[in-house]
Parts: sequence; C-alpha cells; structure tokens
Amino acid sequence: MFWGRYVGDRKSRRLAGHLKDQAQFVREPQLNRIVERLAASVFVSHTSKDHEGIRNQLLPVVNEFLPDPFFHSFVTGGAAEYEKVIGLALLSSRRVLAVWSPNAAASDYFLAEQYLAFQEGKSVVAFCLPGGDSLAGKLLGRERVLKQRHVIVAGSDMSNALRELRDLLAEW
Repeated sequence: MFWGRYVGDRKSRRLAGHLKDQAQFVREPQLNRIVERLAASVFVSHTSKDHEGIRNQLLPVVNEFLPDPFFHSFVTGGAAEYEKVIGLALLSSRRVLAVWSPNAAASDYFLAEQYLAFQEGKSVVAFCLPGGDSLAGKLLGRERVLKQRHVIVAGSDMSNALRELRDLLAEW
C-alpha cells in the first residue's frame, strides 16, 4: 500500500513546496490570527480520517499546556483555502505534533507536512496511534527518526501514552 512513498519523496517535496508557496496568499485578518496563534501554540499534523479520535482524545491534553492548538482539516471546513491556511500555519509554528497512523501514512498532505516541518527546522513530536509507529519508522527513514527527539507510541495503552504526552508538553 505504501510502496515507494516516504517523507521527502518526490510527491511530498512537490506538495510541500506548493503549501509553502500558497502561504503567501493568506490575507488579513486571517493572516495575523494564524501567525499570532501559532507563536504560542502547536500545529497538529494529522489526516481527516483520524479527526474525531484526535479531537476527542489528544486535543484536550494538548489544550492543558498549549492553548488553542492549530487543528485544521477538510473536516473542520474552509477547504477552498485549505492549502493556503495549512501552509501559513505550518510555516508560522515553532512546534508540530505529528499524529502518525496508517491513515496518516497514506495521506499526501500529511507526508508533505512532515517534510516541510523538517526542512523548516520545527520542533516535532511524533504521536503514533496504534499501527503508526512502524509506519513512521519506514516512511521517515532511520535518520529522521533519530533526529526526532520525541516519539510517543500509543500501542494498546492509550492512557499511558497520554500521560507521556502530558509530561512532554509540560516541558515543550
């Protein structure tokens, strides 16, 4: 299913460049709101297919430490402006919470966001939903996994992974 796909492949590099280019077309007042919001919070990189679970389980934990995380997808609306908004938000953020899952690993946008986050030197935390940990290793490549200082694996024990996320967010 993922044969030949990885973070930094031709398709993810091209889409990352497109997101970066589109960021310049966001206008006020949205431009200022996004830039100010992301200076103090976090960009949550995910796929729309995992939207509900992330919104219900991860976002309450993130909100305890980083208010108003940027959590936008086709599900949340604004699809016409999606690429512009996502590009600007990712470029404006200092922190990226990458939520890895089999769905995310199959998403062109998710892989492009990971590539752009690494290229821009963002502080990235990988939160691996069940099944996402092995895919993160395969699609990021060993070199990037070693650079990624924080990887949280939520195997069958989500409560333990959320505790680990809390500890990490308290210092991030």
